[in-house]
Amino acid sequence: MGLVSTITNFVCNLFGIETKDEKAKQKQEQVSEQGSYSSMSEEESTSDQEKEKKEEQWADVSEPLKFVCQGGKAQCTFCNPPMADIIVTSSTILLQDKPWASIKDKDGKVNFNFTGVCTHPSQQKPGAPPPPCKAVISLGEWKDFSETMVGNNNALLVKSTIPCMISGQDLKIIDSGQRAELSEVEVMVTEPEQVVQSVEILSGDVPEPGTVIQYVNIKKDAKYVDGTDITHIDRLGQKLRFKVKFDKPGVSKFKVKLIPETTNAVYTANEKSRNPNFKYSEGEIEFTTDANGEKIVYGDKVFVSPAGGDIFTISVKDMLGTEIMTAGKVKTQRMMYYVEAKMTGLTTIASNLSTFTNEYDKHNITFKGLPGVNIAHMLNIGNTADSTTFKSRIQTAYAASSGPSKSPYCVIIGYTDHLAVKTENQKIPFFNVIGGSITPIIISIADPTTRETYALWKDIIPSEDWFVECYFIKNGGTDADKVTIEKTKCTPIQNTLYATGYCDSVSVDISSLPADIGTITLKVNWVDRMRGGLSFGGTNIVAICTKAWWRAKSEAAMCQTIIHEIGHQLGMVSDGSGKLPAKTSYFYDSSKGHKGNHCHYDIAAGQARYDSETDGTNSKCVMYGATNGKSAFCVECAKALRKVDLVAGV
Repeated sequence: MGLVSTITNFVCNLFGIETKDEKAKQKQEQVSEQGSYSSMSEEESTSDQEKEKKEEQWADVSEPLKFVCQGGKAQCTFCNPPMADIIVTSSTILLQDKPWASIKDKDGKVNFNFTGVCTHPSQQKPGAPPPPCKAVISLGEWKDFSETMVGNNNALLVKSTIPCMISGQDLKIIDSGQRAELSEVEVMVTEPEQVVQSVEILSGDVPEPGTVIQYVNIKKDAKYVDGTDITHIDRLGQKLRFKVKFDKPGVSKFKVKLIPETTNAVYTANEKSRNPNFKYSEGEIEFTTDANGEKIVYGDKVFVSPAGGDIFTISVKDMLGTEIMTAGKVKTQRMMYYVEAKMTGLTTIASNLSTFTNEYDKHNITFKGLPGVNIAHMLNIGNTADSTTFKSRIQTAYAASSGPSKSPYCVIIGYTDHLAVKTENQKIPFFNVIGGSITPIIISIADPTTRETYALWKDIIPSEDWFVECYFIKNGGTDADKVTIEKTKCTPIQNTLYATGYCDSVSVDISSLPADIGTITLKVNWVDRMRGGLSFGGTNIVAICTKAWWRAKSEAAMCQTIIHEIGHQLGMVSDGSGKLPAKTSYFYDSSKGHKGNHCHYDIAAGQARYDSETDGTNSKCVMYGATNGKSAFCVECAKALRKVDLVAGV
């Protein structure tokens, strides 16, 4: 179609001038009717030919693109008779002095004046006449409508269709309702058509000259705009806002397409089926400029992915095929915040968290620190009661901080002395003791069944002792023969391979016992485990210990633990369920060692468990289930972390 013809068709569409096809049809009908009566005079024939030649200059070959107004006609093949007038109720905006139809005109009983009966088989009942169309009609949503807005709704076109929910077939518009005579329209046609001139990413009214960082997880709310990292609300969320400009005024259609870099994250079909947000707007999307030849595009149609580090270019193509692209690109990033909750009296809290922030920044997650808060000192968090108290104190302090203003994207990092778990009242028997010997016996602190060794619960909380009781019963004796051995006779023995305080055996003085052969039973409290950190599910809190195994933790070790525990807050290690990315190749859960979901990267696969000392030495990912000296995510966890959807925060 040539330039003149294209513009001609648009003008005809706007004013409702009859198309070439319609003129041809009318001519055929006239000839047929006249043939039944008499032949046209030569003078009449010449006059009609001249008129037809003139009108063919304005013949509309784009009838389907006419706008629809009051008085247009629709057709249903199952209604008898099949025609209905279109009645516009959605708008008072006029087209040719008649209400202009939009997609809101979809009530079959109100907006379509069907006067006949429904002949669809599903509506026929034995012995009863067909029901009136108006009694049974039920419609869906309009399709193939215009980008032009009538008020707040898209305008209808003759090509628009709407499904009937009774028959499953579409109702079609066969007449626009527009009525304009050729003599009423004065049209000026100029060439060439408008050509797209520029496309610019916007921050407000200001074009961005280069690549922009789009914080895709943060919802569009001015409270997140800090003027430093986030300089404008347009830099928030996945939806893009940009301006398209043509070289001259006039309404012009154009198509927009996002062009992704080849290095962007790729979501699998399974991931997309579980999380509808795992996508970006693919394919070409058509828009129309305003009358000034410009269009600010913003809304649900053009959006980038939720992944971090993805890069997109915006491409715009006009109807002549001219394509231009944004000078800069859009790079996706995630923004998170953290508040440190420090206990009074702690002296070894990490003062520099750059190891933590730098590692996440590698995976396109920016962690920005907010002013910290203080809470009362707790020597240990080891059981449910301790955890409840700890969380309550943190939440109270946090509520008064700036953290809630960044909700739900803020994590609380709480510090304590220990995260040690105590196992109480464990009996350890020592058989065939000969009482009265001057040589003490050495009892190893080990589970009598598994023979796994433990350290005594010693010097962790001053008010809690390792010693419960110790006694001797001669062979064949009963409780009545029990001889109590005082704590002063029982001396913990330091394991020289570990830090001072780590005692995993006890020396018992038996010199004062009767000279009988019997059994000594030592009942103690021991350390089940010492945790480096905790991530409290259902909250935004992680706990980091500053001491473990009677030794102050280094700043590097605390940063490693922070990376690990916040990883849990962000959905690591993914098990491939819900809205998370696919399960990683090195995933293991509590059934194979350590509580929670973890990663056994660089440990031999196929093991029954992954929590041995050798496993810890071989592990190479920060998401391994125990402190291993690693502060980086392995290649598999890195892929999942890049793809994780943080729109809901933590």
